[in-house]
Amino acid sequence: MGYSAFYLLVFSCYVGSLYAGFFAHALPTEGMTLLVFKEAVADPHGALAGWNASHSSPCNWTGIWCDPLSKKVISIDLAGKGLSGVLVAELGSLKKLHRMYLHYNNFYGGIPLQLANCTRMRALSLHHNNFSGIIPPQFGNFSLLQALYLHNNHLSGPIPMTFGNLNAIRNLDLSYNTLNGSIPSELGNLSNVVNLNLSYNQLSGPVPSNGVLSKFGNGSFFGNIQLCGSEGFSACSPPSSAPVSVNNLVAPSNPGTSKGAHRLSTLAIAGICIGAFLLFKAVCILTLLWRWSKIRNHKEINVGNGGKLVMFQGGTSMSSSRDLLKGIGKLERKDVIGEGGYGVVYKLVQKDSNVFAVKKLKHCLESVRGFEAELETLGSIKHRNLVKLMGYCTSSTVKLLIYEFLPNGTLGQLLYGQGSDVKPLEWPIRHGIALGVARGLAYLHHDCNPRIIHRDITASNVLLDANLQAHITDFGLARILGLYDTHVTATVAGTFGYIAPEYAEGGRATDKIDVYSFGVVLLELLSRKRPADGNDGEDLGLAAWARRLHESGKGGDIVEKYLRVTAPLEELQTAVLVALSCISKKPENRPSMKQVVEYLEMDELHLSTAATSQITETAEGGECKPDELRGVMIQ
Repeated sequence: MGYSAFYLLVFSCYVGSLYAGFFAHALPTEGMTLLVFKEAVADPHGALAGWNASHSSPCNWTGIWCDPLSKKVISIDLAGKGLSGVLVAELGSLKKLHRMYLHYNNFYGGIPLQLANCTRMRALSLHHNNFSGIIPPQFGNFSLLQALYLHNNHLSGPIPMTFGNLNAIRNLDLSYNTLNGSIPSELGNLSNVVNLNLSYNQLSGPVPSNGVLSKFGNGSFFGNIQLCGSEGFSACSPPSSAPVSVNNLVAPSNPGTSKGAHRLSTLAIAGICIGAFLLFKAVCILTLLWRWSKIRNHKEINVGNGGKLVMFQGGTSMSSSRDLLKGIGKLERKDVIGEGGYGVVYKLVQKDSNVFAVKKLKHCLESVRGFEAELETLGSIKHRNLVKLMGYCTSSTVKLLIYEFLPNGTLGQLLYGQGSDVKPLEWPIRHGIALGVARGLAYLHHDCNPRIIHRDITASNVLLDANLQAHITDFGLARILGLYDTHVTATVAGTFGYIAPEYAEGGRATDKIDVYSFGVVLLELLSRKRPADGNDGEDLGLAAWARRLHESGKGGDIVEKYLRVTAPLEELQTAVLVALSCISKKPENRPSMKQVVEYLEMDELHLSTAATSQITETAEGGECKPDELRGVMIQ
């Protein structure tokens, strides 16, 4: 037995050394951790292809951002990359991590509790995946966390009472899971929360009204049919007076084995453990490779029998329609070019070289008549800065929207690229994009009857054509999906960082929420910062960061350094003023999109008195006066 154990240990150590030697390079520990993450996921689009053990640092890898001084990983952004697999516990060793964006992927399994070791976490976004199991109670130790997005998963169990310790949290979304139990009254302690969404779970019992919970309407809790006591819910039943007996079950003690029993030696146990671990890793890798091959060959869309195809712009022949349906039926995961709140988008290339973008709606609506009527209206809308809706396809199993294909991706991809792929972007291009978005929104707000409020203007919903002209997509979808949800006005649509404050607090959707979102997009174009970024991680929000700079007389610092030395300063100053007016906290102080178009079209710095008065009225109701323009002078 002793010899067997010895040989097993030697063999295990040898295999282990080979395994370790595979990664034994100059790459620091954090890079090794990220490679463990890469090993555990399927990556059908090659998003992680540049993650290589031969590199000396992970800081230039796709989706990875490091602190410029310490070179420690502070941000992981792999949202919408089509990744599939389990989330490895080793990520918890990234002690300096501030942000993790893994939403719109296909991660499954449990959320590792080891992530709670990332004590500097400020934003954790795991929504729209397939995570299951409980929410780790240890997440309540995130003292700096300001945004937690776990919605649209398969999470179960109770909401951790420890969440009452999330003192910095501003946005907490746990909706569209299967969470059960009561709503912890401890959530009333979250004095900084402005957006709380627990809707569409299986929560039960009374809705607490203590503390900050009293300011949230039933839109934050809708879809939990067993809740009671709050407005919009049934009255709570009085507690039963019947005695309840509790049986204390005591498990029989398990007598230990005698000291004389046969025991494995320490060497044998160590060898078996190491061998079992390596075998487990090998099985996991083979399983993931098998799943990857299944995913790559999986047909994504099944139109089924009786599918109806309707094309608008010019129509198609019967044979072309048949070819289009065949092409849709052959779409695979590798054809995915984007994912958003409304669905997955595929690139469809036809035999006749026509290219379409096909969006598969995530919410398969049962009612068809109103859906088709709305699409007929949207199909008639034509504007050079709106993505053309070419047609739609409906069946009992799926709802598809067919758009024109725009080759240069999204504005977000242009601004932020892939690590070292980020290239300088000249001001005329940025200005043209801003003006295009403004014109598209102005058309929706002022020229459509009835007017259309987008509700989700983001850099990801601005697509670029071959000439880098801007086209707004997903317009009208909030209204279409809202036709089948009578409580749509109570549930906030939109993307974190772009949502107007009055809308986040449950207010009515008006055209001014689009103006606010446009202001954030304009700030992105000026600063090349993401909407959830503040200054050095101090404030999770680009709008708040810009306001703070302006209030301190440093409005010019909003502009990226590259632009300050290459672009006309007068035009930059005008753009900064427009952005600040759009992100005013008070909706009545924001300009209309028609006015924004006029401002951006002006060639001269000296605006009219009326325009200057309107454009410089900012977040606090006018602290930026016409005679204080030095606050946004570009140095």
